Amino acid sequence: MASTFFYLAGTVCKGVIQADKDPEVKKRRALRQKMKNERAALAGQMGKSKAKLVKKNQSKVRFKDVAGQDMVVNEFQTIIDVMKGNPKYKGRYVEPPKGILLEGPPGTGKTLLAKAVAGEAGLPFFYANGSEFVEMFVGVAASRMRNLFKRARENAPSIIFIDELDTIGRARNAGEQRDSSTSEREQGLMQMLVEMDGFDNKESGCEILVIGATNLATQLDPALLRSGRFDRTYHIGVPPTSEARMPILQVHARNLNIDRGGDDKYESDAFLHRVADLTTGFSGAELANVLNEAAILSVREGKDSIDINDIEAVLEKQAVGLISAPLDDGWGKEHLAIIEAAKAVIYSARPELGPELLQVSIRPRGTQMSGLILTERSSEAEAEIRTRIGPDTLGLYIDALAVTLTGRCAELHFFGPDGVSIRTNEEVSAAAEMAFDIVTTSGLYPDSKFAPHFDMAMVHQLRIPRENMEKGTLDVILRAHTKGMELIKEYAPLIERVANELMENERLYGSTVRAMVKKYQQEELGGNFTRTPSFYERAAMNSASSN
Repeated sequence: MASTFFYLAGTVCKGVIQADKDPEVKKRRALRQKMKNERAALAGQMGKSKAKLVKKNQSKVRFKDVAGQDMVVNEFQTIIDVMKGNPKYKGRYVEPPKGILLEGPPGTGKTLLAKAVAGEAGLPFFYANGSEFVEMFVGVAASRMRNLFKRARENAPSIIFIDELDTIGRARNAGEQRDSSTSEREQGLMQMLVEMDGFDNKESGCEILVIGATNLATQLDPALLRSGRFDRTYHIGVPPTSEARMPILQVHARNLNIDRGGDDKYESDAFLHRVADLTTGFSGAELANVLNEAAILSVREGKDSIDINDIEAVLEKQAVGLISAPLDDGWGKEHLAIIEAAKAVIYSARPELGPELLQVSIRPRGTQMSGLILTERSSEAEAEIRTRIGPDTLGLYIDALAVTLTGRCAELHFFGPDGVSIRTNEEVSAAAEMAFDIVTTSGLYPDSKFAPHFDMAMVHQLRIPRENMEKGTLDVILRAHTKGMELIKEYAPLIERVANELMENERLYGSTVRAMVKKYQQEELGGNFTRTPSFYERAAMNSASSN
């Protein structure tokens, strides 16, 4: 029995040994091992962070390249001093913040600021995007987050910058539908929370500053924003004033051919001050793009330097698109020129009643006529106007409506009732809506002063008959129309001149129209032209009438 067993065992072993020597078996075994190694290598690669490392002293960006954020720059300078062991902080038990969140709209310089921090600090800088952490494979996000912080500790003190933080740090929601991508993202978030405030991080004593940037700070998980993680939040916004835009423009204009001289108002950089006035609401990236596009345009047209016409042309292209084929000569072109010239002249003659004219054109762009291109004034210029004219009044609203109706008034004055066209229908409809709002909600119309702050859905509760509201709207619109006709008659000769210029050149810049208006007011109207009286002038008139 035993001999039989040993015989069978020997036979099996002999077969295994012979099979092991078989070339086909060896080939299959090698192939399986290769596939196993490749899977292990792939898993290792998938778990590695994709963050780019800018080594110590490699970043060429400095705080001087960051304009318009002086307060935030000063805060970062203090943090850098603490991280680099400035002597004045030694022995004071001062620790730098763990994390700083930069939040604000796109293009305001959040990434540039983070690079400048790395450049000024002379520290290794890891740059990652929030979307780089999440993949289709389970566990990759957490693994990449661990790997990123491991690399940062090996190079400590160092800086980690995570752009678009909301893609990995979005708030967890118990009611949210649970799928694989949500679970993967949350694993990455949990690992980030552990790395920023975990036991390993405390025991290592490594100084790592985490900077996050997002456009959607309200969507971040509250656990990220507590003390010990992102300790501080800095808002990086659009420069609100022309003075705030000036340093940004000066940084981007350093290597451009631009007149840096002054004028009657400014000792230097009068051109850039004008650009700052024309770019209300622009972010830093948009300001840089405007100057770059203007530089390209000036070279294409053979100019030695950028001028204000290049800036206005760029703003026009951004607003309404590329130029299409010109209009054919004839009554239609003349009709359009009169309408647009009238609006351009009146907007320039009564600057307190509307935005600033950037350009007027009768050449089609894309699928529409250019018409007027208006831009918001700087906050300083707007404040100056508001200071002069004082609080809103019914008369001021009616004057503003008159400016809105200048296109229709110009048609009636120059072409008669038969010359009225659908070109001005839209502005008449807009004026009617504005008149209705003035009567029903402004609190300035005499017959409805007791109904200033109510929603239109509550009108029936105010006991104001609808017919009275309609009468009030008609009254306001007719008064505005009368004012509009008076303005057209006052500036009719100039409107014809501007229309002729448009017929010939198809485009006039706002600066040109304003110069023509100023000359007309001084030379032909003798300085005696219609304007909105100042607050003090109105007070004097009211006092005289009461006496």
